This record gives sequence, C-alpha cells and structure tokens, in this order.
Amino acid sequence: TIKDAPNSFPFDSFFARPVEDTKAFTGRPFTVKEFLEFKRKILSKELAYQTLHPDTEIMISPLVNIYSETRFFVVDKKIVAHSFYKRGGQPFFSDNVEPFIKDYAIKMLERWQPSGVFVIDIADTEYGLRIVELNGFNSAGIYESNPYKIIDSVENFVMHDIS
Repeated sequence: TIKDAPNSFPFDSFFARPVEDTKAFTGRPFTVKEFLEFKRKILSKELAYQTLHPDTEIMISPLVNIYSETRFFVVDKKIVAHSFYKRGGQPFFSDNVEPFIKDYAIKMLERWQPSGVFVIDIADTEYGLRIVELNGFNSAGIYESNPYKIIDSVENFVMHDIS
C-alpha cells in the first residue's frame, strides 16, 4: 500500500503504479524524492481521489531500459494491426514492425487473451522482450496502425458474435 511503501530505496529512481487497473494514478518513473512527496500528500489527504488513498496497493520496480515499444491490435485471437510507438524513449510511429517482436506477441497470445478485442504492448528491453500492457482497444492510440483493418475486424467480430 502507499502508506506501507518504504521511505528509502536501494536506487535513486524507480517505476510505480497501482496494482489494480483503477487509474488511481498514472504509472510512471519517480525519483525517491518525488515519490516521498507524493506519499506525503496522500497520507495528509492533500491529494485524495475516490480511487487514491493510503490503502491503495502499488507495485514498485527498478527502472528498465526500454529500446522500443510496439502496440498490437488483437481481434478474435489474431493480430489485425500494429505499430511502433516509441523508440529510444521518444515517440516514433511506424507500421514496419520487426518480425521477432511480432513473433513474441503471437507466442504470448497463445498463452492467454483477456478478451475478444484488445491491445497488447510489447517492449524490447535490456532483458529482452516483455509485455508492457494489455488494454481495451477503445481508448488505445492507433499510431501508424491501419485503422480500416481495425474497424473492419472489430465489425466482423461483433457481427459474427450477434448472429
């Protein structure tokens, strides 16, 4: 929980986010100083929202170097569109996705899928490829993905589901 989070860390910066998908706060890198100020504001109720309070469970992890991030749109168990959206920590949009990244996404999708329509973001990190996030597609940035393929695939999936 935020109230039980340590006041010192073995590193200068780290990543923190809520455990639940409540968007209580945006997961992001913090310096120790920034985090302790964030924690102080929550404990003093200077910063309080319905989903953000001292008992909000959080995850803390050391920072990892991320070389690129790629979004895949998945409909009916298949990747229907994709786009790089970040390279070297900077926005970078391209639909020319490296085959090894797509192969990893397919391998992960064979293990589990949360829904019939969603996005999966894959990061190429200093530790290899990792899933960054799984989310609904309705508020996901399209970047350089083909929107017509996404819409057509979702429409066919929904129409098939209705009939």
